[in-house]
Amino acid sequence: MGRGHAGDVLSSPTRVYVARVGGTIVGLTLLVPHRHFGGLRHHLEDVVVDAAHRRRGIARRLLDAAMADAPPQTVSFDLRSHRSREAAHRLYLRLGFVPSDTAVLRRHTPPDPSTQFDVIR
Repeated sequence: MGRGHAGDVLSSPTRVYVARVGGTIVGLTLLVPHRHFGGLRHHLEDVVVDAAHRRRGIARRLLDAAMADAPPQTVSFDLRSHRSREAAHRLYLRLGFVPSDTAVLRRHTPPDPSTQFDVIR
């Protein structure tokens, strides 16, 4: 994520949850509010845990914290995950998520040549 984009996220209604071990960020997730005619939903985005820290309950704690922090009028949580992430899917099922019949269709916009990106590792 480029620096300009991080600022956009931090200044939006999106909430960022960060996991640290010894002061080092090892995981994060985003809670993104999304209003529908049926009510307030939240999208859980970018559930990421550093490979060296996986299988320690960090993703679960991030998701639990984000969902507990959502307003009481939230009607549902949506989470997209690549089909290859089998271990993550097992966690999501244990947390009560169920597969949806909704397909995700994506249209990419042309990149802005003036945008600079930094790789964060």
